Amino acid sequence: MMRWIAITRRLLSAPWRRKTLAAEAALCLLWARLDSLRPASHFLPKLGHQGCDAALATEEQVRDAFEIGQMLSTVSSVVPFRAACLQQALAGRRMLKRRGIPATIHLGLSLSAQDDPDGAAERHALALSVAGDRVINGDGDLEQFAVLGSYS
Repeated sequence: MMRWIAITRRLLSAPWRRKTLAAEAALCLLWARLDSLRPASHFLPKLGHQGCDAALATEEQVRDAFEIGQMLSTVSSVVPFRAACLQQALAGRRMLKRRGIPATIHLGLSLSAQDDPDGAAERHALALSVAGDRVINGDGDLEQFAVLGSYS
């Protein structure tokens, strides 16, 4: 609860540009959450073309993409619904596409298996968004990630 209050106070004192970015992030995360409740065949085409390399992003575009990724991460921690890496990737894709920023979404599994309480190794599904050579949202990095599909 205290984290939510701190984030809200920081947002209220932020410039209008950050406030509108936060509002856009919240709406896109809600859209992504609703979309992700449907079968994958519905939302995967919205990620872009599978297996295509994204066009190179400029330094300014990478900075903007990273700012969007940070805002999605912040807003996802306070929205009253689940907004994990898949929802953040879907929301980020929409926000980046709207701004003409090229990015690639990677869907896959973590390479480092984590032990669960029963002693069995478990891999976790992940979604990462990359602009240029920088991961802009998602838990993990590309070196610890087995890519199952890439979308640009």
